[in-house]
Amino acid sequence: SSAASDVYKRQTWVHIRPHDQIAVSQSIGKRYSHHMYYVYMLTNQHNTVLYIGVTNNIMRRLQEHRRGEGRAFTAQYKLTKVVYLETSESIMAAIEREKQLKHWSRTKKDALINAKNPQWKDLSLQW
Repeated sequence: SSAASDVYKRQTWVHIRPHDQIAVSQSIGKRYSHHMYYVYMLTNQHNTVLYIGVTNNIMRRLQEHRRGEGRAFTAQYKLTKVVYLETSESIMAAIEREKQLKHWSRTKKDALINAKNPQWKDLSLQW
């Protein structure tokens, strides 16, 4: 929708880099008076499959993925490694961003991950 697009255009995205351990910890662990929403990419041990999702609680959602709850796709391909993460204060902007990323080619997704996390490290190990 155009309203969601307008929200996305005004939204400031925070790209989490692997070496920003303090920023990640503060962003995820801090209690906000408003919600934070996370657009994330998961992959498997060999980085051959990507999953893109959105949640308001990245730690809980990652635990669900790792227990095989939720999407059968993530359980089937053992997608448990967080290689990319963005935050937003707007659920509409986060959903719009998730849709945008899902329509990207694999090459473009890989380039985005490589720009922020060139070694494809599991970002959740820093939380």
